[in-house]
Amino acid sequence: MQNPPDQPPCPGPLDLTDETVRRDPYPVYRWYREFDPLHCLPPTAQGSPRRFLATRWDDVRAGLKDTRLRREVHRNALWNQAPEEVAPEFASYAEVLRAWPLFQDPPRHAKVRRPVNRVLDAAMSATARPMIAQVVADVLEGLPSQTEFDAVGDFARLVPLELDRRLFGLDQLDPGTLGQKLQTIGIALGNVFDHARIVSASQAIDFLRDHVEASIQRSRSGTTGAPMLARLLELTGPGGLIDEHQVVPLALLLLQAAQDSVIGTLANGLITLLRFPAQRDLCLARPDGFTKAVDEILRFESPVQQVTRHAAEDLEMRGVNISAGEGVSFLLGAANRDPQIFDDPDRFDIDRLLPGTAAFGFGAHACPGMDLGRSIAAQAWQGFFTRFPTLHYHEADLAWRPTVTFRTLARLPVRTSAYQAPPPEAAPG
Repeated sequence: MQNPPDQPPCPGPLDLTDETVRRDPYPVYRWYREFDPLHCLPPTAQGSPRRFLATRWDDVRAGLKDTRLRREVHRNALWNQAPEEVAPEFASYAEVLRAWPLFQDPPRHAKVRRPVNRVLDAAMSATARPMIAQVVADVLEGLPSQTEFDAVGDFARLVPLELDRRLFGLDQLDPGTLGQKLQTIGIALGNVFDHARIVSASQAIDFLRDHVEASIQRSRSGTTGAPMLARLLELTGPGGLIDEHQVVPLALLLLQAAQDSVIGTLANGLITLLRFPAQRDLCLARPDGFTKAVDEILRFESPVQQVTRHAAEDLEMRGVNISAGEGVSFLLGAANRDPQIFDDPDRFDIDRLLPGTAAFGFGAHACPGMDLGRSIAAQAWQGFFTRFPTLHYHEADLAWRPTVTFRTLARLPVRTSAYQAPPPEAAPG
């Protein structure tokens, strides 16, 4: 790209597959917001449609509410293909995604979104809140006793996974195996199409389907408690909101949400609060400090970085003509640092008055579990930093998950005692 003489060079590609950009995408986002806010990617193959990347808040918010930009238009997406057109090794992956409201548009979308909302509302009931507190306490109790541990693997991943096990009656499935299967699906969902990833995701879905179906049988016989699964089952039957065959796919959707969104929120919140200890101490000093900090943390380090829609008809955005079938990816992480909306957007401030956050999306596909996710995050951070009010880490030790849709930490090694510098070498005597 040739820059005009008065335009600074772009600091990097607008691409989270680039490891350097994934570590800190915000300088790149800043450049594109200012100089190329609706960036056009060249077609990936001869005759393939163009795709645009939107980085400004107003475009992201308006675009995600624009009913002309849809999920069901992208004909090559597996969830839009007829079952007989899907390769057998992709069948389970495509079948489940086809049932998720995430990949449907209104009016069809509302019919499936409604039971998901009912289940999540039940999860926010008074009986579920103590379960969150108990899970956080149990995971903290099980943290390694040594002075160094991985705050992501040993805490941020385990809290939502343990919640999943209890809410869906999967106590016979250990958290490590559950997490590995969900992560396999998440990596397939969070990247461009890759044959091997989709095959692995289909196999993981088959494995989890078997365990969910077994839990359904135990729940019906009264031999296990599974509050979310029980709520889904209540919505079936004559006059119910869902058919029997929808229970397993929707259960897998709710399980997957814990992997991609909640774990990402917890992990990104941990590193943000470690980087800004004065803000963390303010949260600890206030009874509702972490609850009020959730949206600022999500704004500052959004776990979901982009969502894509395709044009159902010709339309115009920011003076650019977008043809039917062409895609627009909305960069939520870039929108959340837009200086037109947020004063001094690169400053982390839990007392900031927010007009909102793009982290949950907008429009019909805004995250239905946002309130449950907020509650889990606030209680988890409260418990973690109450037990470990001071921790030490090295930026060089951080590892980010290799996905483009999600930007979340994969590893966060921390120490309960300060890192010691090696002793100076003795002077030759």
